[in-house]
Parts: sequence; structure tokens; C-alpha cells
Amino acid sequence: GHVKHLASNLVTFRIVSGPGRIQGTHNGDPHALLASSDPTFPAYHGLVRAVVRTTSTAAIDAHQRSLLRAIDLEGPFGAPKSPSSSSSSSLSSIRPAAPAAAPRPARPPPR
Repeated sequence: GHVKHLASNLVTFRIVSGPGRIQGTHNGDPHALLASSDPTFPAYHGLVRAVVRTTSTAAIDAHQRSLLRAIDLEGPFGAPKSPSSSSSSSLSSIRPAAPAAAPRPARPPPR
């Protein structure tokens, strides 16, 4: 295809395989006022990106799963609520492009 540097087409993202969900989308425009949680977003100078969050821990080693359980209490990586909710799904076809950054320390509650 041809690169269109000034393209502003609407792009819709969807998960086609593997356990995951669209966490957010954005195009880099500092003036964009659209909700970044929407899977559809317009391109800005030909760029729009989606952040995909996997919803399975099947491909993660035990040490990383224990770290995720400690920081993601309410999310999909938190400790199982019941024995039947353990992750036994197939491996995800979604791969990160770079290693994940270390989690930030929690902020103290406001006074």
C-alpha cells in the first residue's frame, strides 16, 4: 500500500483471535477530545494506535503471574474468585512489542 501522511480516516480496532480486549486508542493529536476507550478513532497525520490488554495468564510464567496478582486486584490478572475461574484458555495470539515497564508505586491517599 501507499503511505498517506496526512490521512485522517476513522479506524476501528477489534480483537480477531486470542483472549484480549482493546484497552484504549489514540492518534497522538494533543488536541483530540474523543474518548480514548472507544475502539474507533480517527488517524492524525496517518497514525492511530490501539493498546491491547490480554485477558489470560496462560502464557505468563508463575513469577510474573504472582506479581500481576499483587498489582491487579480487580482486573483480569487478580486472584481467582473461585476455583472454577482459574485460567485454562488457549495461548494468546497477542504479543507485546516491548517488555512491560515496572509498576509505579501507589500514591498516598488524598488528605
